[in-house]
Amino acid sequence: STMAARPGKKDEMAPSPSPYLVHGALILAQLIFGGGAIVGKLGIDKFNPILFAFIREGCAGPILGVIAFWKDRVLPNPRHIWWFAVTGLFIFANQVEPFLYSNLS
Repeated sequence: STMAARPGKKDEMAPSPSPYLVHGALILAQLIFGGGAIVGKLGIDKFNPILFAFIREGCAGPILGVIAFWKDRVLPNPRHIWWFAVTGLFIFANQVEPFLYSNLS
């Protein structure tokens, strides 16, 4: 079937996206990740790596929040905001960890 359920809408079915669109999105994501590694390598020489990771994650969170709101027009429950903060902290720690280990070794 070419129909897939959308989260939050149990009775409505949405058509599945084109395989070309899915593969194009995956390729674009990999290109962006690769570009981010290059920018990160260039930026690390001029910035403190921890500050660089903090700025990157601090910019990515609000951008993704705006995109999510634009897509679904739903704000998160205020009780769940701390989950966003905890998740952001762990993502930040994941980005900082390699820099700390390379500097300590």
